[in-house]
Amino acid sequence: MNVARALIAFFVVSLIPFLGFAGLAFLVTLFAFPIMVLLWLSKYQWGLQGIDKNHEDLKQARRRIMRASIIWGVMFLLRLALEIIAFFVMSQS
Repeated sequence: MNVARALIAFFVVSLIPFLGFAGLAFLVTLFAFPIMVLLWLSKYQWGLQGIDKNHEDLKQARRRIMRASIIWGVMFLLRLALEIIAFFVMSQS
């Protein structure tokens, strides 16, 4: 969930001119997040053998992963839409 919050912060800061490092950090976080989710799933979701998958802490972790994934998806689509809009605006000049 912290990565999703950082993704939002990097996105907002990347819109401010002269702060190019935030745009780079946004892109790195955007591509690192799915890898981190897959690592979590491989360790705690698919790799559990003999452990109760209905444990309350595991359910809470799954909900957090789902919320963070939704935030990631929204940020991805928003960034894609802004890039497409910027492309069309720049091509009109």
